[in-house]
Amino acid sequence: MSTQRGSYEGKPTIELEPQSKYPFKFGVFKAHMILENLEDIKAFCRDNPKQQRQGGNYPAGGRQRPAPAPQQPPLDDDTPPF
Repeated sequence: MSTQRGSYEGKPTIELEPQSKYPFKFGVFKAHMILENLEDIKAFCRDNPKQQRQGGNYPAGGRQRPAPAPQQPPLDDDTPPF
């Protein structure tokens, strides 16, 4: 697994598998949460073996990207913005 460090709004971040289809990026606060709950996360993975990742991607029928939000037509110039 590869990682890449960066920042967001001046705060440090780490990204897991940055070249994969679904990279996972988080900051120091969430990193501490993960470390504090690592045993529960491991048990969760053991309890759900059918959802194992395959080559850095989700299994067939797994996570799907949400459909983009529909675009709203532009307002006419004389239409109030509310």
